[in-house]
Amino acid sequence: MLTTAVAARTGAHNDGLAGRTRDEAIRYTDWLVRSIACEHVAVTPGGWGAGWQTAHWAFLAGEAAWLVWDELTPQTREYVAQMVVYEADRRLIARHYLHLGERQRRAYFADNTPVPQKKIFYALRPAAA
Repeated sequence: MLTTAVAARTGAHNDGLAGRTRDEAIRYTDWLVRSIACEHVAVTPGGWGAGWQTAHWAFLAGEAAWLVWDELTPQTREYVAQMVVYEADRRLIARHYLHLGERQRRAYFADNTPVPQKKIFYALRPAAA
């Protein structure tokens, strides 16, 4: 999806090598991005999202959409916008890192024994979120 969008935007798309025209590649990218975004919890209740890796997935789909934004359908643009806004919510990100820091604290600091400096970093990292 991202590769197809990059090729279409930069002019690197080659109909013969790709086996489809640039317009077909744009429609394919639109379909892929819409398929991913419409299954996101921001668009479909109970869908994917708000997990530790989902911001990355939304970023990849969002970047592909951004590259060909002016050629996407209005519905696809709306779905992508909802997905990206939801995943960029700072409160969700902070909650995720707070959970990670709390887990590190319980695992390594509960009994007051010496811990490696790296573990201290992992426990304090959520404070920056």
